[in-house]
Formats: sequence, structure tokens, C-alpha cells
Amino acid sequence: MVAVCADMVNPLTFEVVSAVIACKEMSSIKTSSGLADFLKEIVCDMDVDGWTSLESAASSITTDSAPNMLGVAAEVPAQSATISENLSVPPIGSSILVYQDGSPDDVGFWDAVVVGVSIGANGGLETVEVHWLNDQGQLEGLATVRYPWWGTASADDAKKMSGAPHISFTEAISGYELRVTSKIFGTASFVKETSIPGIVSLPCYPHLVSTVLSVVVEKKRSNLGFGDLFVPRAEELISRVIKIATHIHYMGAARSQLYERCRKAVEDDFNLTMKHPRCPLHCPTRWFSVVPVLEYYCNVKYMSVISIYITSFNRDDVGGKAFRGSSNLLPTLNRTDQKDLKDILNAIKPYQSLNETLQTDRICFGGAALILECFISARTAAPPLLSVVGETSVGETVRLNLLNALRAKIKRTNSTAHQLIRIAAQFLTPACAKITYNTRGKSMVMNALTFVDSIFKSENMLEKRREEARGDAAGFEDEDGGGGENMDVSESEGGFLERLFSEFTKTPNEMVEETQLLDERIGIKENMEKELVSYLRLAPEMNDMNIGDQLSKVTAAEYWKVNGHGLFRLSFLSAVLMSIKLSSADTERVFSNSGDVSRGKRGGISAKRIEELVLISKNRELLLKNSRANTEEFWRQNIGSVRNAKSRTSVRSKNYVSEGAQRTGLWTADGDGGIAKKAKGS
Repeated sequence: MVAVCADMVNPLTFEVVSAVIACKEMSSIKTSSGLADFLKEIVCDMDVDGWTSLESAASSITTDSAPNMLGVAAEVPAQSATISENLSVPPIGSSILVYQDGSPDDVGFWDAVVVGVSIGANGGLETVEVHWLNDQGQLEGLATVRYPWWGTASADDAKKMSGAPHISFTEAISGYELRVTSKIFGTASFVKETSIPGIVSLPCYPHLVSTVLSVVVEKKRSNLGFGDLFVPRAEELISRVIKIATHIHYMGAARSQLYERCRKAVEDDFNLTMKHPRCPLHCPTRWFSVVPVLEYYCNVKYMSVISIYITSFNRDDVGGKAFRGSSNLLPTLNRTDQKDLKDILNAIKPYQSLNETLQTDRICFGGAALILECFISARTAAPPLLSVVGETSVGETVRLNLLNALRAKIKRTNSTAHQLIRIAAQFLTPACAKITYNTRGKSMVMNALTFVDSIFKSENMLEKRREEARGDAAGFEDEDGGGGENMDVSESEGGFLERLFSEFTKTPNEMVEETQLLDERIGIKENMEKELVSYLRLAPEMNDMNIGDQLSKVTAAEYWKVNGHGLFRLSFLSAVLMSIKLSSADTERVFSNSGDVSRGKRGGISAKRIEELVLISKNRELLLKNSRANTEEFWRQNIGSVRNAKSRTSVRSKNYVSEGAQRTGLWTADGDGGIAKKAKGS
């Protein structure tokens, strides 16, 4: 039996749970083609829109771990399928699907969370102790089921599977919010858009930096004679370097030896250890990876070694007959090319420090926006793009335009919820608390905190609301003189849950107003205000000019670990908003504007855009010498108005990015009921 597993997000509890989305009996398979055909049958049986073949299914599922469906699809043609007797046990906390006896493959399964396992005398997996997940995504009664997951619950199971509601594969996929996007093929062939109103996605800030900068330096080709000041063939030169670096890294043993010689030359010169130059120009997360590649190829010692290899390769002394042909020849770089590459490097390198600051694991997304704003506003911290024109009014205009572009990206005018979540995140970042409070005001901060609390529902809040619902039911019975004795308490709770989650259909303002009314009734708002005052008293003082450094020293996690015991509500909200770091892969999925994290030019400055940076860097003195009128005309013609510019790189996928990181795994089982080792190549 083969089970295809995927992690999903429960739309009611926002918890990531694993579930089997396909299961099929497998006969003895000896060849890779047999396994591939079997997997194709699974895909066809699932009947999912967009999944017409194994490849289309694999390419539409985000894969993060080694055992994944994509690996099977990519490697199984070249591998033989082997089945091992080695035991694999589902980990505690994982989720399995338990099937009813006699039910078809596509209906009648239960989602259950593993809380214990039992190994038989023969060393095989015998039983699994689970908690059921009911149709509202909540954990229920404990049960013991036998392996394989087909079968009947044990006799001591008080909750028989036959008496429970069932869901089909289609309902399972539709009912959960699946983010299924290929990291490799760059195409989202299947995305379910079952987003929850009130839950919004925030931008990935490292990408935001690149997007905003590309908007600001958007230029129009002018007729003012500045065209010859651009570094010629900037895109071509960078493409050459990337092609050479990629070739050296991915080729065979001879290239590896060559690379070691090159690396040694670089180490001798820079006195540091360089990693391999495996950095494509359009890196999905860190577009500034082009900087270290340029550093390698701008080094004389390194280039002298690599030039010998390129010459030898192109003469076919190294490459062999298989590499003959102009399309396979390696590009060359002469002295002029190296000089131009240095100009490009000098123009874009200052931005690397900003990008690296934002990608440190010590900074969470709540403080990223303030870092950007302070970085852009501060003259001393401004990169060449902003300091080129010095103290002139044009320089201030550029800074203002960049700030406006940044804020427009972060605060979408049509999303009140987006703004409130951002404010709450900034306020709950200790280093940003006082700045946020002073600039936003108490009312706005309280609205933001209340709104976030109304979405994520702390256990304290949820329990009090449940008590209130039970109290309402009890009051109804009293008022009715006992006439409510036929009222089912579970129905009352069900009505409460329906009322609770119906809030997601309301606007953010409605949610804030209703939550404030409820808070006032049960005293929560007053408690939050008290915590807010205490929090502001403890929060560190910040200086606008060095906020980036201070943010890297005072982390939210460390602060709330020490001070959270006396600030229950705020510490809960901080855990919700701050647990995901700015640069983690989870941030990419949770807070990205795009459903496709691997799209080539996603939010980055392309080689074409680098020309604009080079223009500014190379002609600083010329710009400063110009009169104000001429300089303003130069900026107007070459850089353009940020407000009117339409960045091609800011075009985002409309696919909603779900809360969970989606992973897939391939589990196989032998005919005797023991879980077998994952197929080779998976």
C-alpha cells in the first residue's frame, strides 16, 4: 500500500496537520517504470483539477524535505524501486488517516493525530494510539487503531468509526488551505484559494527592498547625453559571470580540481574562506548573492586562473567532443570587462548590507519596516542611491519617493487588516514599541492589538467566550422557568462556534468594534490597556538613527521570554506574530505576496536595473556639479516619478499564500502490514 501525505492548515485552528491525500494497494513492483506507472494511477484516482499526470502533480506541490513526491517524479525513471523490511514509525504528533473497513479508496477516512505507537514482538508496528480530529478540526476522544490504517478500532475504543461523519478526498483538499507551488518548475498548476476573510498576507521584506529600489531607479532612456555614461552591456557581463560560475560548480572532477585552485587563489588574496560560486543571478530569496560572485571574478588572481581554464575548455582540450559548438563555449572576460564588473559591483554592494541586516535571524518582520524607513531617512546610513545628490532638494525628493514607495508596498490602501497587523507587529517588537506608540497613537495601537487578538483567539479569550456562551444557555433555561431542559448544551456550543467563526466574514472595522464591546463586558480591554502601560515602561528607548543595530541586539523572543509572565495577553500576541523570523522559509510562505516563491525575477533588481545604480554611482560628481534645475531634469528623465512608475517586477501572482508549509512524503507498505522504507530516489 502506498500513501501520499501532505501537510495542511486546519482552517479553524490554524494548526498545521499532516494528512494522507491518497492511498492505494500496491502489488509487487520490481522496476522503476512500474513504480512510476503506479504513482500515475494514484494521481489519476485523486481527480484533482490540474493534476493530469505524475509530473503535473509533483510540480505543483511545494517540497521541502528529502522524502518527497517531487523527488520521486524526478528520479524514479533512473532508479530501481526497492522495498526494504526496515521499520518506519510515524512520529508522535504526526497525523494519519484511518480508513473504515470496506470503504472505498476515496471516502470514509478519519483524520487522527498520533499520540503513541506500539511495536509488536516481531519488531513490526502493531497499533497506533490517536486522537480524532472532528469536523471542526478539534481533537477528540482517544482511540487505538491497528496497523495498517485500514481496519476497525480496537474493542476498547469508545468512539466507533462507523458512527462518525466522513469526508472524501475532494472535501479534504478543498476544506484545507493548500499551498501547492513548485519551487523548481516555477509554475503553480494547482492552487486552492480557500482563504479566510480577515487573515491577510504580509510582504516578504527582503523581496520588498529589492522591489522598492527597482521602482525608485526605474528610468526612461533620455536624450540628454547621459546614455554613454552607463556601463555598457551590464546585463551581458553579469550573465557571462553567472554562466562561468555555474559551469565550474556543476561540472566534473577536473572542474572541481580547477575550482580548488581558484578558491585557493581567492583565499590567499582575501584571507577568508569562500564558498562555491553557486549563485544564480535571479536567486529566489537573496538576489544579492550576485555580489559575492562578482567579487570572485573581479579578483585578478582568481580571474587569471579561470581564464586559463576557459581558454583550454573552448579549445576542446578539456571539454571534449561533447562540448563542441558555439552554444557550449564558455564566455570570456577581458580587462575592460573586469573594470566594468568592478563598477557594477561598487554600485550595488552598498545595498547588500541592508539586505543582510533584514535577513538576520534575530530580526522578526515586525521591526523590518521601521528598519527600512530609518535606513532610508537617515543621511548617514543612506546608500549611494540616496546620497548621490547630497543635501540638495532633489536628494530629499528621492528619499521621500523611496519612503512613499515603501509605505505603499507595505500598507495597501484597500486592506485595513493589513495595516493593523503591521502596527501590532511593530508595537510588539520591543525595540519599536515606543516609536510605534508615539507615531500611531494609543487608539490606533489598541485597535491593532484588539484586531489581531480577535483573529488569533488566545486560549484565555476563547475559554471566556465559551463560558459566556454556556452562561447564556443557562440564563435561557432560568428565564424560561425550566422550559429549556430539552436544550442540548452541545448545540449551544455549536451555535457559539458558528457565531465565533462567522466573524471572519465581517470587515476589520466591524471585528474591532464587536471585539471592543465584548472586551468591555468581560474586562479584557481594561487588562490589555494595563499591560500596554507596563510594556511601554519596560520597553527600551530607541534612536531613529541606529534602530537597525539596536533591533539586532534586542530581540522579541528574548524580551518576551523574560518579561512575558506579567503581560499575558501581549505575550500571547507577540508569540503569534513574532514566532516566524523575517528570513525563514516559513516567512516566505506566510507573509509573501506571491504564490510562487521561485519565480525568476520575483521582487529582485534584474541586471537591466543594475545599470541605473551604476549610472548614479559613476556620475556622482557630475550630478553634484549640475545646477538644481538641470539635476532635477536629469532625475525626472532618467529615474522617472515613483508615483507614475509601473514596476514590472512588482507584478505578483494572485494566488493566496496559505499559512502552512506544504510538504509531501511517499510512504510504502508491504503486503504483511509493515511500513517499508521510502522508495529509492524519493
